[in-house]
Amino acid sequence: MFPITVDPEDLYIRDISLAVKGNDVYIAYTHAIDTSDWTCVLKFARSEDDGSTWNDPITIDSDGEIGGFVSIAADSEGSLYISYWEHASKRLKLAKSTDYGAGWEMITVDSEASVVWENSMAIDYADTLYISYYDRDVVGLKFSRSTDGGTDWFTIHPDTGETADVGAANSIATDGNKVYISYTSFTETGHKLRFAKSTDLGDTW
Repeated sequence: MFPITVDPEDLYIRDISLAVKGNDVYIAYTHAIDTSDWTCVLKFARSEDDGSTWNDPITIDSDGEIGGFVSIAADSEGSLYISYWEHASKRLKLAKSTDYGAGWEMITVDSEASVVWENSMAIDYADTLYISYYDRDVVGLKFSRSTDGGTDWFTIHPDTGETADVGAANSIATDGNKVYISYTSFTETGHKLRFAKSTDLGDTW
């Protein structure tokens, strides 16, 4: 039976992210409208039977130019969150759904990050949201946390580094009060893999 086609449209997918909660499987992805630049739309697909069949994919955000980087996660109550870069406004955005993906609310996470590239999201046992991301304007790794479902955000720079690019590729995970981020560092002497750890929910690193 598997593999199966989720979206029958002829797509040029720039990025894709997957989340699972029970028998519900969620996919967030960006479809490039113009393959010569970053003009994309943010799309979403859902399966309610562990991936055997899929609802018709929907477009979550096509307002302006959506960047190619996306990350999806689900909290304990079933709310869905998708972090992504909105290329037109050059902001890190969050799409939130409290009805399993039928409707979505758009939230600005960081209005000061001018060019956000890759981002990664995690949700802990208390439904706190964590996002790691690369801000090209400061050529550094950034971290944002929300304890109220995305309304308010605390933001910090775990590593701005002394190199040309820090955090261009990154991945985040959480365990209790600990938050972990693995990321890249591009230096004049080569590319390095780096690791940052916080033991106080991201207040200090």
